[in-house]
Amino acid sequence: MLKTLKVRVADRIREILLEKGIKQKDLPESTGYSESYISLIMSGNINLTVESIDALEKALKSPIVTIETLLASSLRGK
Repeated sequence: MLKTLKVRVADRIREILLEKGIKQKDLPESTGYSESYISLIMSGNINLTVESIDALEKALKSPIVTIETLLASSLRGK
């Protein structure tokens, strides 16, 4: 089964957290989002806004969504 874009974004965030030694529980403080919202993001159960992606990328100091990610998703019809 193909992963949805939401799940792939959550996977990418987890990857960045691991690479940088950041804990998920640190994201609410650095993004200004609630723990429950971060939990929804990390479970792949929410459609992120451009503003949310921007806030996460700034907090993580890493890109989450790239053109390649979007194109690959588009080509699969997901």
